[in-house]
Amino acid sequence: MSESEDRFFATVAARQLVRASVRAIVIDGDRVLLQRPADATPEHHYGFIGGEYEVGDTFESRLRQEIDEETNARLLYWEYLLVAENRFVHNDHRIHALEHYLLAVIDRADVTSREAHLVQE
Repeated sequence: MSESEDRFFATVAARQLVRASVRAIVIDGDRVLLQRPADATPEHHYGFIGGEYEVGDTFESRLRQEIDEETNARLLYWEYLLVAENRFVHNDHRIHALEHYLLAVIDRADVTSREAHLVQE
């Protein structure tokens, strides 16, 4: 994993809480929008755009905020798909997460990152 991912998972594990998040699955024909840390090589793993819930969030408000913060796109529509429970160990840190996945429609196909530490492809 990349250095930024190592720091991220160490921080998440230190809280000793289940991490609840929402993720956008954006499909355009035969293409799927994914992102990766900028310091990870393209053959590294990818993830879906999204983030951890904060107090007062709804699926839509969190997803809209993450898309707005991380990309040049805007959320137009969403539909709930599923929740996945993930448990894994990263560098001796136990991680437990509940990730809600939403089918998302955005306003553009030419998505670029607004955050230097992320790359969307």
